Amino acid sequence: MIMKQDEQRIAIAEWAGWQWYRIPHSERESRGPLRCLFLPAIHEYEGQSPAWLVKADGTERICNHEYMWREGMVPNYPEDLNAMAYAQSRLSPEQLDRYADILCDMVADGDPDPNITGLLTLTAAQRAEALLRTLNLWKDE
Repeated sequence: MIMKQDEQRIAIAEWAGWQWYRIPHSERESRGPLRCLFLPAIHEYEGQSPAWLVKADGTERICNHEYMWREGMVPNYPEDLNAMAYAQSRLSPEQLDRYADILCDMVADGDPDPNITGLLTLTAAQRAEALLRTLNLWKDE
């Protein structure tokens, strides 16, 4: 079984610098805090809201509920070529070489003389898998 799409999104987001935060519920709710991934905020939103986000370790307030809905959506890397282009741009030169080799292997599929234009047609899902394999984060379970 291959990695589920949400597992891929989380793995790439964590690698790209997204951090886990918790969203405290009101004391009247029994569900406890939710956990979500967000890019670290440069500054706190200046509005007032009871739903402050807190780092998962509980040390830092970063933003309120309005900020969460405006800025806090983890990209859907396996379905979004733009998100994958951004993720690819974060690779080091050494990682980029390995990533390119993995992409070429996907296109070649055993063909000793593959058509290199096949690289242009790789889907976001294929690129996400190659990126995760490059980073040794891909799980074949």
